[in-house]
Amino acid sequence: MKLNRNLALVLVAGILAVTACKKDNPTPNTPNTPNTPAPPTRTQQLTAKTWKIKQHRMIENGRTDTSNINIVGATNWRLTFAANRTGTAEGTFMATQANPSPAFSWSFNNDSTFVSLAPTAGGNGLDLQLIDSTSLRRVVPNITLAIVNSQGQQTGQISGTLIESFERIP
Repeated sequence: MKLNRNLALVLVAGILAVTACKKDNPTPNTPNTPNTPAPPTRTQQLTAKTWKIKQHRMIENGRTDTSNINIVGATNWRLTFAANRTGTAEGTFMATQANPSPAFSWSFNNDSTFVSLAPTAGGNGLDLQLIDSTSLRRVVPNITLAIVNSQGQQTGQISGTLIESFERIP
């Protein structure tokens, strides 16, 4: 009887030792576990990299189709956002002849889907939609752009809604 009791005590002690030493190893990528990183905030998405112009589209007044347009110098357009709510714009519609790379302050709207840029020293402000972590979009309704030839002479104009898309530089 004493042997059975001792054997039972050794068996219980062994089970406790094995289960007490078992390492807690949560399944990777499950919610609420320490090894799952939090998704980046909208501010982190915006400030992680410099943004460059990807595409211009124009929806002409009276037409339902869209066409790509070429805006002189647009391939060099860049937006850089800092976490302290400031930034710089190179060549965009914010620029003026006197200030080709204006500094700006920026802020999100209430749900962080739109970001407003306000130049700090003159120029034009912009409102951009943060589509996702790699895509910004600007929609400008009722705009008229001059059409120029290779010599820079105006040959006409186009009116409609301008859509600009920016992408993060990898």
